[in-house]
Amino acid sequence: MADEMELLRSKVLKTWEEAIENEELPLHYRVRVARDMAPYLFPKHAVVTQVNGNDLAERLMRAIVESNKVVSSQSRQVIEPPKPED
Repeated sequence: MADEMELLRSKVLKTWEEAIENEELPLHYRVRVARDMAPYLFPKHAVVTQVNGNDLAERLMRAIVESNKVVSSQSRQVIEPPKPED
């Protein structure tokens, strides 16, 4: 089975190569063949990650709560505006 797949793969690659190199074929056809074969020749690299759905939201809420604690615990000094001179 593996040998059959390898034989098929080599035939497909050879057919693509012949189509691209055949200058008698219209340019748009050769470009389409090249475009269609690119995903099979060049691997697509992707990054996949798994995160807890509430993880970021929970951390943001904790940060907001903690920063509110700091702000509300600070003493505030009221500065009276200067009185106008008569």
